[in-house]
Amino acid sequence: MEEARIPGALEFGQAGAGAAKDVVLMPESVGVNEDFQVTIVTFGNGCDRPGDTAVIMTMAGAAIMVYDLTTAVDPGVMCTAVIKRLSHTATMRFTRPGRALVQIWGRRVAPDTPPLGTPIVLERSITVR
Repeated sequence: MEEARIPGALEFGQAGAGAAKDVVLMPESVGVNEDFQVTIVTFGNGCDRPGDTAVIMTMAGAAIMVYDLTTAVDPGVMCTAVIKRLSHTATMRFTRPGRALVQIWGRRVAPDTPPLGTPIVLERSITVR
């Protein structure tokens, strides 16, 4: 069956309901040159499964792009009406001490968005010691 790669849905449901609150799990602080993991949860339906995760390190932090795969590639595809939590993991390492900004790029799907959602960037800070 054909699949398409789509940005992961970081917010799913009612507008302003705080749906993105528990989708990013990462430590509050890490050591310099210490590997650590960031777990990101996206939302999908019966046609979706976790895709890949890309990380871009910057001088000020990192950007993480999460993707899912879907078989809902045309209007005739029927999907099970369930809400699935799809887990993604990224391993990162910062080489300089201080505060770092981690941005997670995905999409928001809600009644007030187009059917495929709108882009969203979640931001979390971490202390590098």
